[in-house]
Amino acid sequence: MENEGNNDGSENPVAITGSGIDTDGGESLQIGSEIDTNGGESEEKQIGSEIDTNYGGESQQIGSEIDTNAGESKEEQIGSEIDGGEREEVQTVSETDADFRKMFGISIPRQNIVVENEEAKADIIRRRRKDCDKGFFSNYDDVTVHRNMIQDTHRMEAYNSAVLFYKDRIEGKVIVDVGCGTGILSIFCAKAGARKVYAIEASQMALHAKSIIEANGLSHIINVLHTTVEDATIAEEVDVIISEWMGHMLFQENMLPSVISARDRWLAVGGLVLPTSATLYMAPFSDSQRYHQKIGFWSDVDGIDMSVLIPPTTSVVCRFPSVETVEHDCLLAEPHQVIMVDMYSITSSDVDLITTSFRFHSRRSALLHGFVLWFVADFSDEAVHHDERDSIEVESAPALSTAPDAPSTHWEQTLLNCPDPLHVEEDQVIEGILTIKIDESDHRLLRICLNYGRTGW
Repeated sequence: MENEGNNDGSENPVAITGSGIDTDGGESLQIGSEIDTNGGESEEKQIGSEIDTNYGGESQQIGSEIDTNAGESKEEQIGSEIDGGEREEVQTVSETDADFRKMFGISIPRQNIVVENEEAKADIIRRRRKDCDKGFFSNYDDVTVHRNMIQDTHRMEAYNSAVLFYKDRIEGKVIVDVGCGTGILSIFCAKAGARKVYAIEASQMALHAKSIIEANGLSHIINVLHTTVEDATIAEEVDVIISEWMGHMLFQENMLPSVISARDRWLAVGGLVLPTSATLYMAPFSDSQRYHQKIGFWSDVDGIDMSVLIPPTTSVVCRFPSVETVEHDCLLAEPHQVIMVDMYSITSSDVDLITTSFRFHSRRSALLHGFVLWFVADFSDEAVHHDERDSIEVESAPALSTAPDAPSTHWEQTLLNCPDPLHVEEDQVIEGILTIKIDESDHRLLRICLNYGRTGW
């Protein structure tokens, strides 16, 4: 299963909580939500309550987390305060047992994990994750999901160029394609001279992949394994692992652990992993036109004042991350690196909880409308030296960028919108903390905590 990144009709939830802190006025905002970025549009589940519009240093809360089985909300302050450049940390604690399976169309009821034995709790979590995986993989039975990926020319060119670049590492070697989808990456490798390719796919698309491979006369090279990576058996070491595992914000759908599992179980010493690394970036942005289209237009609808609808619209828009294309000119500062994933050393636990502190200097006087995130997947391997090249090979290892200034992709960019745009002056500091956490019960779910604010300049 190639990772479509959710812009295709697949259902993959993300949850976001956080706050915005204006150190000039002393007001803070808390955001809480879940998202299903189905086709770029959110199928919303209400997680939250009232908007407290009191100012003067009091907390403005937009949202809380609830247990949809019990119907009772569990609210906890998540964030920190910034005052005059000094930060007072507030412990980040957030738990929920919302029925995320409904997002996958799974009707099995969920119950709180209340057990005395840690081993029993771990077993319950494993079973829950298997149930969620069934729904997750079924999303990739839909051929339109794969059409969107295949029609992403920037994505396709990057992977094809990478295979050609490492042709001398692939020719005559054993390859594993993690989440092969239609089998396109396996076919690239076979055409580059691979001796054997194990194409692993858990969804029903594996059946189509097998037919595609047969139609192209490559069945003697490519072996389609219709199973998960974790359940697959390969009785030999492999020389190369290739996978398109990246989701929106890099980690959505949490496919990376499957690639790590394949690496740890099968990759030979000195083997190659493609891509070799991936980096998640973030930057503040200002886009008044986008804000007006989504929220501000209520102020004047054919001469009618409907601004009373701005607060509830703001609550919905800012509670959910959105997958959209952002123009590079909208960025207010140089990007901040959230995390760099080295595919040779990363572990699953390394990405269970990601926390980064950021500090930007605004390029100009503008309204801060939110933060945009994107990733770059790199195929370069500094340990590899190519002394001879065929004329069809590229001169340097390619990279797959989803940045605002890169060619458009089906991933686009991910926006975290500010509930209340903050005015920043040129060179004014925008700082805060971003936390990305894999949900305990549903490992396909991300929980995001964003704290941000402006300080003097």
